Parts: sequence; structure tokens; C-alpha cells
Amino acid sequence: MKIKRIVAIPVAIPVKRVGYFSRARRTAALRTIVKIDCDNGIQGIGETRGIHAASIINDKFAVLLKDKEITGPASIRLLCLPETADYGYPDQLVEQSAYAAVDMAIFDCMGKDLNTPLYNLIGGKCRDMARFVTYEYSNDPEESLSDNEIPTHMAKKMLAAQDSTGSKFVEFKVGTNSVMTDIKTVAEVRMALGADSKIGVDANMTWDFDTAEKFIRETLPYNLANIEEPVSDLNSMNKLAKRHGVNISSHCTSADLLTHYKYIDGAVGEPHAEGSVLGCRDLSERLSAIGKRYWFRSVWEAGVSWSAMCHMSVSFPSLRRPMQALINHLKDDLIEEEDYEMLNGGIDVPDRPGLGVTLDNKAVEKFRTDKGSHPI
Repeated sequence: MKIKRIVAIPVAIPVKRVGYFSRARRTAALRTIVKIDCDNGIQGIGETRGIHAASIINDKFAVLLKDKEITGPASIRLLCLPETADYGYPDQLVEQSAYAAVDMAIFDCMGKDLNTPLYNLIGGKCRDMARFVTYEYSNDPEESLSDNEIPTHMAKKMLAAQDSTGSKFVEFKVGTNSVMTDIKTVAEVRMALGADSKIGVDANMTWDFDTAEKFIRETLPYNLANIEEPVSDLNSMNKLAKRHGVNISSHCTSADLLTHYKYIDGAVGEPHAEGSVLGCRDLSERLSAIGKRYWFRSVWEAGVSWSAMCHMSVSFPSLRRPMQALINHLKDDLIEEEDYEMLNGGIDVPDRPGLGVTLDNKAVEKFRTDKGSHPI
């Protein structure tokens, strides 16, 4: 099976509601969709974050891989990327993230050619469902809510999210309002959801040490399951976790670094950053070996990436905690199937070949940002 053509298409998918947090105000999900056409008629699809990945794929990877035999994901990857990224070349990490869409599409081609789902190619199922966390953003300032209104507003939002998705693990942003408002919000959310639901919060490194400590100390009675990046440095995260006995996670996924921070509990990885599906598996195992929990954070993925995340979730033993998910925030997921919708707290990953999803070409054409550059 040889590669005839690779095309990458940048898209901007509108969101149902604004995603406001301390680092940005999201009104659209920016993604790159990849198609690989093979000489046997098979087409594989992939996806990665951002729209700038499209030019890297079209201008570099598509040229390098034209007419190449698909012998396996690792050998194809080595034609495009070095075996390991050099610390002195940050551009390699950008290319690695872009390549994730190609790797995903290669696996899709292989699964379709072998008539087997992706999860069988990466270890087989080790759990019955891909569990997810239902996720919400802070109140948007344009809603003009007072500090007194925000806790009740967020509690209603989190209860609605739990009810609509069936997930008993909810997570939301903090750090955009005063710390006292965030503390009151946690209390209101706990009261609305009850004792059985797990609650996580994400501060995106917003607070200084003293503010983070105040938040942690005042929310201890509400039994938070996780606090993500309350401060900006690993030393302080480690100190806070040790002092208060709480679960703290970081976006840092380097096992070499995290092994020195005993009390940081979790590493929250971006599923495209490793540049490959197997890279995610290897990372999860390295982190598990040093006693760190690893799970996927959501980066506004559409249906193609979401399906890959679900396949990885059911087949990687070290991905034990439910992953973050935002696909229910998008106005369109760019796929035709409906069995990847966020319902019942998890996805029963179908046994269709490859990723098991079909690209909605009309939707891709509707939301593409490079109208007509590369015909679908």
C-alpha cells in the first residue's frame, strides 16, 4: 500500500459558547484535517491542533511521503522527523505536533487495510469504555455577571453539563475571578452536584503561591479530585501538594523532570504533542513507572482526533483517569457518525476499521480557512 497523495486542510469550527479562561477567549476551534490517499483506494484521515500545521504538512511531509510504501507508523515517521527532538531546535516540536495528524491517518489506512479497529493495532482493549470528564469554562466577562452571581451561575452550568453527558467527573476553569469568588464557586458546585461527583479545577498558572494556598486551604472541605496548574512553577506545585495533601497536576509531561517532584500527582498531556499515537503510549508508560498519573487534556479536538483519543483510552493501560473533552462545545465535529457523542459518561468505541469515523467533507469545506487551496 503506497501513498499517492497527502493533503492538509486548516479549519476554524465555531463553538456553541465562548471558552473564556486566563490565557484566551476561544470563539472557534482551530484545527488541521489530513487526508492520505493510497494506491489501493484506501483513504486515511487524521487531525491535529492549530491551522498552521497545514502548511508544514502540505509543503514538507506530503512531498517526503509521496509514493512511499506504508510499512508501519514508526518507519514512515522517521522519513519526516528525527528520532528524538533536539532541545536546541524548538521548531522540531512544532513539526512533531503537525505530524501527529499524518501518523493518525497512517494508522487509519492500516486499520482499513487490515479490516481492524485502531485499538487492535496499539495493544487491544484493556477497558470497556473511554471515560471522559465533562468540562466547562469560566463565566465570560461579556455576560456581565456580578461576583455574587457567578457561583450560582457556574453551579447551574456544571450540573447541566453533568446531566447532559452522564459523567460524574466535572472540571472547570478558575483564576479569572477573585479567589474568594472561586472558593464560593467550588462550594456551590459541590452543593449542586452532591458528594458522589468528582470535581477538578484548572487555574492555568494564574495564581501566585499565597493565593493558590488560600484557595486550596479554603476548598479542602469540598474534596476536590484535582487542581491543575495553580501556580507557574513545579517547585511551588510540589510544595503545595505536599503541604496540603491535595492532587495537583501539570501540563509538564517530562518524566525526567517530574521524577524530582514527588508530590505532583498528575501529568496532563496534549494528545498531539508527541507526534504519534505510539509516542503517547510510551509517554504514559514512562510516567506510570515513576508513579505519575497521565491523562489527555482537551485542545478543542474535532471528531477525528476525538476518535483517536478514545481508541487510545481503551487500549493504553496507563491512561487510567478519564480524559478531558470539549467536543460537545463545537458546533460541528466534522464527522458523519453519531456514536462518538458525549453521553453516559464514556464512549463505547465501535469496532469499525481504523479510526472508525467518516469525514464530513461538506462540513470541512464549510469551515476551511484556505478556501480552494487544496481541493477535497
